[in-house]
Amino acid sequence: MKLTNWYPSNIKPVRKGVYITRKNGFIFFQYWTGKFWNTRMGTIDGACLIKFRSIHQDVEWKGINR
Repeated sequence: MKLTNWYPSNIKPVRKGVYITRKNGFIFFQYWTGKFWNTRMGTIDGACLIKFRSIHQDVEWKGINR
């Protein structure tokens, strides 16, 4: 699995999909819809399944290339 560097929360991903996100030192997987982050999950597969908007929108993120 290849990962990008961390991006700050003010820069949003260009593509929809699952990303590694970080806030206050906690790391999760979240799905980016193209407009907002979905609920934080502990696995990539979990993040693909959950389609609810997260309260955690101000997160740093890393791209994943599987």
